[in-house]
Amino acid sequence: MLLTGLVLVLAACGDDTAETTTTATTLPIETTTTVAETTTTTTTTTLPPGGPPLIAEGDKNETVAAFQWLLVCGGHGTLTPDGNYGPTTDAILQAALTALGFAVPDDDAFAALSRDCADDRPIVFDGDDPLIVVGNAAPGDPEVYTLPLEFDSALSVGVEPPSGVTVTLLDASDAPVEPYADTNTWPIGTTGAFSLVVTADLEPTTFTLTISVGEDAEGVADWLLTTTGITYKDTPKLTIGGSSPGIIDKIFEYLGHGVRGGEEFDTGWDSPSQPDVRGISIEGFRFLFFGPEPGHLARIRVLAPTTDTDGDPRPEFYVTTPQGIGPGHTRSALLTVYPGVTSGKNSDGEYFYRLTNSGGELCFYFGTTQPTDTSPILEMSTMCRA
Repeated sequence: MLLTGLVLVLAACGDDTAETTTTATTLPIETTTTVAETTTTTTTTTLPPGGPPLIAEGDKNETVAAFQWLLVCGGHGTLTPDGNYGPTTDAILQAALTALGFAVPDDDAFAALSRDCADDRPIVFDGDDPLIVVGNAAPGDPEVYTLPLEFDSALSVGVEPPSGVTVTLLDASDAPVEPYADTNTWPIGTTGAFSLVVTADLEPTTFTLTISVGEDAEGVADWLLTTTGITYKDTPKLTIGGSSPGIIDKIFEYLGHGVRGGEEFDTGWDSPSQPDVRGISIEGFRFLFFGPEPGHLARIRVLAPTTDTDGDPRPEFYVTTPQGIGPGHTRSALLTVYPGVTSGKNSDGEYFYRLTNSGGELCFYFGTTQPTDTSPILEMSTMCRA
């Protein structure tokens, strides 16, 4: 019995040892090591979740077009920026996102693609509808869009969000174009290539531009001067050489007031050399009549806009030709619209350009200094001074 008990005790001790050994050799450490290695491997290939995606496969919009343009610009693949997010776009985009360290095409990924592109994006207008453009600008790294514009048009740009970015328009020589006061609308004085520059004020910002081009609203005058006379809005012409006994009354009616003092007045004078000549000077116009009543309209002169007698500035393009040329426009604009004009210099040393047709002539004056392309028209008249 004693021997039997001893055997049982030894057997029991042997089982505990075996269990302990077995427990120690179930490789919990190896299991933990395997998990750790798997986790480590996954961390190196799984990107941060990122923010809400800006685009998804199947989308068709301007944001997709912006991503496509940036992918091509950054050398990530060959695409047509048509705004359609299909399988090809997705494959190139996913590869680019992985290379740049992003999981989804969110704002941060869009900003990184923008920083990865050094080219200006060309803007192509298709029809008269406004063009929508999406981009991302950062301090020190503006987005630049190139676009062709024509003389006597107006470029208008809506910006969303309305704060955080600044929009500037540059001409072909990279000189800033002045917008109309407190607006993102610019009058276009020459035909050529322009650059629209979007600068972020404080931080990288995704923005949307609504770009439209139309007639220069401030360059379309109520008064239109032609080689044969002048019109006001939809009224009949005041014709050069025509009988016009009530023409001064009509002018006052159009202007909305009668004779005023200072530099704007009904001259009422009779020239010693031309006793039947009478003139009126008002609101930047000089109307010359033959005949004491007067009998007929002989000439119309339009001076560069200044201020009226109340001190209020006249519109920049107060009077223009039907093609949109008037005092304040440049010599370059004149020659673009009227390439067939001829130049001259009169006995008073005034440089001018003459436009003629079967009905008469118009003269555009630039003063006594040889004009350059940027010289403004100071006066236009229905008769050239010899």
